[in-house]
Amino acid sequence: MTDRTGTPSAAVVGSAAAGKATHLSRLGVTTRLLDEATEPDTVRIELAVGTGRADLAFVAPDESLHRLLPALRDSGVPVWVDLADWDGERSRVHDPFVEAASCVFLSDIELDDPLRTAEQLVPGKELVVITHGKRGATAFFPDTEPFFVLPHDVGPVVDTAGVRDAFCSGVAYGFVHGWDWPRALRAGAVVAGGCVAVPSAVDPGLTTEWLHAQL
Repeated sequence: MTDRTGTPSAAVVGSAAAGKATHLSRLGVTTRLLDEATEPDTVRIELAVGTGRADLAFVAPDESLHRLLPALRDSGVPVWVDLADWDGERSRVHDPFVEAASCVFLSDIELDDPLRTAEQLVPGKELVVITHGKRGATAFFPDTEPFFVLPHDVGPVVDTAGVRDAFCSGVAYGFVHGWDWPRALRAGAVVAGGCVAVPSAVDPGLTTEWLHAQL
């Protein structure tokens, strides 16, 4: 789905996920940022109607956003969540996001057994990604073999601030353009590689043209 201009669109819910909104906007995705004060009815209207149905909703794992999860599910829009600080154990904060999301991003730094966690989650998801820092990432799917995402080197590492937002946004860019998962995941690695090569949380040179040239 796209907005009425034909441009892919995404909703980013929660101020903690604002970095993803910035990256997606730089990549030409129409992005709506909904903050913690947003009401459930507003979510339903914005995602299902607004300027056009959103292609995905990236939600910050903030407990204050639990009340919006039913509205997000009702909208029919795929819910994505980045649980970088989750250890894979039952948690009243994280569990509602895990249950609501179709795509989940995790970090192996926090997980005692990343493979076990991924295998437990993936049957009910479209995609589960375990990131490995500078070693890349592994994507798990319910109906096919895991896919290892190689890191993309565009220069020496200068600053890792914003790298998770960059990676997740690159994958989301591929998804809203209808790419297959391997290509979308490579896009995530490319955007992340560009992010860590500059002294800022968003690569000032990030454009769709640059991304496509790197793939």
